[in-house]
Amino acid sequence: MFSQSLVHLQEGRTNARIISDNQYALSFTSSLSGFDVLGVKTKDGEYIRIIVPEYYPDKHISNPELPVMTKLIEVPLDSEFEIRIKSFDEQIVNLNEYGLDFPILPNQESVSKSADYDRLPFQKNSRIYTDKEYYETQIVSVELLSKMRGVQIAQLSVSPFSYDIESNTLIVRNNIEAEIIYKNVDFQKTAQLKADKYSPAFGSAYNTLWNYKSPETKGAISRYPIKYVIVSHRMFESALDSFVKWKTKKGFYVSVAYTDEIGTTANEIKSYLQGLYNAGTAEDPAPTYVLFVGDVAQVAYAKQIPGSGWFDDGHVTDMYYCEYDGGNDYIPEVYFGRFSASSVAQLNPQIEKTLMFEKYTFPDPSFLGEVVLVAGSDNSWAPTHANGQVNYSHNYYFNDDHGVTEANVYLHPASSGQATAIRTRIGQGVGLANYTAHCDETGWADPKFSVSHISSLNNENKYFFSIGNCCLSNKFEVGECFGEALVRANKKGAVAHIGGSNSTYWDEDFYWTVGLTSTITANVTYEQSGLGAYDHLFHDRGEDPYPSAYEMIYAGNMAVEASTSSLKKYYWEIYHVMGDPSLMPYVGVPEQIQASYLASLQIGMSSLTVNTEENAYVALSNDGVLLDAVLANSSGIAVLNFDALTNVGNLDIVITKQFRAPLIQQIAVIPNDNDYDAMLSAIIAPTSQIHISQASFVPSVKIMNLGQIDLNSVVVAYILDNQEPVTLDWTGNLESLETEVVNFPEITLTEGSHIFTAFVENPNGETDQYPQNDEMTKNVLVYSGNVKIESIQSPEDSYCNTNTLSPKITIKNMDSESVSSCLISYVCEGITDEFSWTGNLASNSTTQITFPEKTFPDGHNNIVFTIESVNDGSNLASFGNSLEKNFKVISVANTIIVDILSDYFPEQNTWELTMDETSELIYTESLSNANSHHIKELCLGNGCYTFEITDSNNDGMNGWWLNSAKGSVKITNASTSETLWEYTSSGNWSSKTFQFCLDLTDIESHTANINIYPNPSTGIINIENENIISNISVFNNIGQMLENKNYKDTNISIDLHNLPNGIYFIKITDDTKVITRKITLNK
Repeated sequence: MFSQSLVHLQEGRTNARIISDNQYALSFTSSLSGFDVLGVKTKDGEYIRIIVPEYYPDKHISNPELPVMTKLIEVPLDSEFEIRIKSFDEQIVNLNEYGLDFPILPNQESVSKSADYDRLPFQKNSRIYTDKEYYETQIVSVELLSKMRGVQIAQLSVSPFSYDIESNTLIVRNNIEAEIIYKNVDFQKTAQLKADKYSPAFGSAYNTLWNYKSPETKGAISRYPIKYVIVSHRMFESALDSFVKWKTKKGFYVSVAYTDEIGTTANEIKSYLQGLYNAGTAEDPAPTYVLFVGDVAQVAYAKQIPGSGWFDDGHVTDMYYCEYDGGNDYIPEVYFGRFSASSVAQLNPQIEKTLMFEKYTFPDPSFLGEVVLVAGSDNSWAPTHANGQVNYSHNYYFNDDHGVTEANVYLHPASSGQATAIRTRIGQGVGLANYTAHCDETGWADPKFSVSHISSLNNENKYFFSIGNCCLSNKFEVGECFGEALVRANKKGAVAHIGGSNSTYWDEDFYWTVGLTSTITANVTYEQSGLGAYDHLFHDRGEDPYPSAYEMIYAGNMAVEASTSSLKKYYWEIYHVMGDPSLMPYVGVPEQIQASYLASLQIGMSSLTVNTEENAYVALSNDGVLLDAVLANSSGIAVLNFDALTNVGNLDIVITKQFRAPLIQQIAVIPNDNDYDAMLSAIIAPTSQIHISQASFVPSVKIMNLGQIDLNSVVVAYILDNQEPVTLDWTGNLESLETEVVNFPEITLTEGSHIFTAFVENPNGETDQYPQNDEMTKNVLVYSGNVKIESIQSPEDSYCNTNTLSPKITIKNMDSESVSSCLISYVCEGITDEFSWTGNLASNSTTQITFPEKTFPDGHNNIVFTIESVNDGSNLASFGNSLEKNFKVISVANTIIVDILSDYFPEQNTWELTMDETSELIYTESLSNANSHHIKELCLGNGCYTFEITDSNNDGMNGWWLNSAKGSVKITNASTSETLWEYTSSGNWSSKTFQFCLDLTDIESHTANINIYPNPSTGIINIENENIISNISVFNNIGQMLENKNYKDTNISIDLHNLPNGIYFIKITDDTKVITRKITLNK
């Protein structure tokens, strides 16, 4: 495919805008600035596609693929629609005048990841394509879709194009102004249902609607805790106890319904859940989560959907248990998941892993910084759809900006040969694994990772969050599907698995993960796509958050819902969570959530104010009974209200937030009938972490009078590191429940760890009647800096014809205080060195550290950089204190240049080079730019190698009628100036291979007497050669010659200041050889 901007319609940008929106009507405008044309080759011949950003194929199968704009909108219940087109401009575009005399591609069905592409029929409406019938659709249409938690959803479509195939002409209706009038509306019913069923946990889902407005009662509703319903077989009652208690502590109103009471059939279970939902009101909302506990023999699936033939034999689904609007509705009103187990032994690992994950009790959480992203094998679809999904998620989210210390990325086609490495990496422990391509119910197809491999994993206490954008991995009606096996595995496997109970589809899975886009490529940008599951999971740019397991499914399915796909209902039916639907994955090692609140509450008190982080969920419970749970506001304040406390004891407080380690503590409930009760309620200073520059400070604590009479005096003291107490006789007047801050004389702490214990005694000269709240201890770390290794610049991945290099890294100051010195070391295969940096590194600034040049051994090496100290003291960095890299050294080698000139359809071609003896994949690449040179310099040692280039369309690199330029391949040994293979495409083929062997004898004599420096260069390149140089040429990285000049000298300097920074190739010719070297400009 080759995209070229061809048709400009008007100035401005393509957009749609709401003019007015009320309970009676929605008015809007839609405008086009222009469109692109994309040439495509199909099994039926050549066609063209019309591409408009944020417009999508109208999916009228077999008819011309005309782009439409779609928006999900909220409409009143039971509404009928009157559509008024108020105005538009009409423009006529004859495509033949642009040299495009092929017809527009007919719409094709979405392709299942289980389908055999070669067997799929090409669908074309003969009335249009053979009889040349004029084709047009309704300019503006509205289709009712489904209700979602009290809100009726519809899809608004705007179709500005019609098509006259006989003249190959598009008629464009531009600058459309239209109005949708709602008729026969029950406004009271609409408002009441919206208020009754509102849940704050669905706020992000509501906001995907173009014109959504929150219910007037939202503020009141949002303060209520979230309801969590468990439907279980009775055999699991005891096993569920710890899970239920934890979920209550975390802030859910949990209710458990056993099938021996509510019924065992799908209809009986649905009836029970429907009753809970129908009973929801604005004051007492309906449930938000449902967890089914048991395999299908213990808790039946909700419905079995018959197959459609072809590659579809049907599927089961739990979704209809959670959809309560009836009729043809299909968007669930509740987030759901399943602990699939036919025995307690299968259930216990799922509970244990979930509790470890949510309570954050990992012995070593560092594995959470590591992810595995895999684009599986498929020559037709993986180069764009699978690689595009993985590239997008890696480029934008799974990287060091988000705390990912190691992103293990496996792209097609290289991933096919790395199954063992992938399984080994997962088995060592990663936080998240995502695979996209082919599956069956037993697991990944290629690279292979199936049920039989799970027993070999060694990731005890390092359980991963698993996502399978592939067919059948959650086909949970079979004996044991892949998702079930992952979560059931004891002391290994996954904590949760997202996957389909039937086949998933290439386009729709791309929408699900990346977001809607007009054209799917291997390198779609954020700006080119809508919002998918990963955008909402990370919400870096203000997107609505979807942080939990089933919310990720919701976000992905809503992206499909917004498309023109015919598989909307299907996607809601098939995608399931095996695991807890409310579980939130970690990406990176999280920081501890911060909060402050009273350490004790008196009997009779009925509220608690917590100062924490924005959107933290704060829950307070008493002996397994939830008192209240609140989402902290934008200022981080959560006010919990509850019935007046009546008994002494301990309350459980749990504070959770996405991408944070939870805070799990207790608050004492103390008597309210004591006259003499002074409380040490907080240690204000020192804080838990202190920079060495602020190690001199005034210790301060907060005291509170919990006695019934006024507090006039009390002894306040602290002990530092088991030294003698420092005491202060406070005097004043505090009425009951009043507080005051007490300051001590200034002290200075040394660098390192300290224990600070503060206490009060002798209120009003009397014995404290409740001493349990008199003392508080804080661990304090005085640190010198917070520096992390942000990246490694050197070594590079490989070194050719050299074994000397200068290691180079970039460090970043993560602290608010500046850094003046940093000691960094490295170790590599027995080689060690350290560098003492000095300077002034401001907060959030970076600097590059270059170590002295050293010689490294041939072969595969591993180098580990470590920050030893900062400002002559300890480093606070929780991650990034150490960073490692693997690299390869071949000190005497051939430099092989692979130069591939692509044809008009580069995305169909992928090449790879493997070493015959070891089967090691040296390099692989999918071509991207049409009619362009793709040049790769490779460093190869002794041995034999196989080069293979494939064409997914099986017709070679022969161009097409618009551009018949053929593709070609040239492989050159630059060390000896020998052309190893030169091939220009001819005829149809699916792959071409070439084998060659290299002997390194005399390579050193060819290259030892030429010196090129400095490299990298700021502009001047010096070349020293034993023989007289006759010519020097400079090429960019796509093979264009930029400089070419003849010389007659052995020492030459060339000036490249006029070229931008980047990678270039310099070709040097003398009487005996031609040498090509890579140079880097970094001015």
